Amino acid sequence: MGARLQSLREAGAPQRAPLRWHHLERLQARLAALPPDVAAQLEGPVERALLACEQEMTNAPSPAKKPRAVPPPRHAALTALNQHLRQQHERTARDAALAGEAIDPSELASLRRFRASWSRIAAEDQVAQAISRTPDNAGPLNSHALVLRSLALMRELSPDYLQRFLTQLDTLMWLEDLGQRPVAARPSKPVRRVRTAK
Repeated sequence: MGARLQSLREAGAPQRAPLRWHHLERLQARLAALPPDVAAQLEGPVERALLACEQEMTNAPSPAKKPRAVPPPRHAALTALNQHLRQQHERTARDAALAGEAIDPSELASLRRFRASWSRIAAEDQVAQAISRTPDNAGPLNSHALVLRSLALMRELSPDYLQRFLTQLDTLMWLEDLGQRPVAARPSKPVRRVRTAK
């Protein structure tokens, strides 16, 4: 029995017929513990169990090798995160281009939002300060009073437009100031005299 069990083990019985193999192993362990005359009476059932296992082995299909599961790349999560961030950046840049704004790609979105809210607050403060300095006795056609009234209306109707308008005014004032600065004259290079041969 031992030689037949060994040949069945080499043929792959523990994997292809696990229940019959377990039954045979238990039978072999019991036979070894029994006295020889009792073990001789059990040879018939043991032989039948061996034949059944051998038949199952011949009828059972050989186990197909399972394809090894390919582990995901080590940096798959980082690649997915980078792709998500790139898509978010492209979407933000597209929205900004539609709104006519320029976006620095290295700037964080939270910093961009903070800058936008800060400039909106600063614009509202500028308008509030300008309105508080309205002349008391300004007539209906006073240019200063008309400008302040239009800024107040702009603040009520479209705060975003007011912010852009004030940004453009700041830029124009900066350019005007730049144009009024005197241009520093470059020091002239001394003219090299060419020696003439005598």
